[in-house]
Amino acid sequence: MLDDFGSELDPARRMAVLAGLRGSMQVLITATHPRDLGGEARFDLSAEIRHGTLV
Repeated sequence: MLDDFGSELDPARRMAVLAGLRGSMQVLITATHPRDLGGEARFDLSAEIRHGTLV
């Protein structure tokens, strides 16, 4: 799990974030390939959080 700046969250903070999420949510991931000149690949993922675990 990454923060707003693309850095990996430490385990304690990651669990706090997951614990704060409940029910179903829509996740939008934006990824840029290093060789792609500023282009974006966007993926819509449906995810459900149960007991702090992304399923």
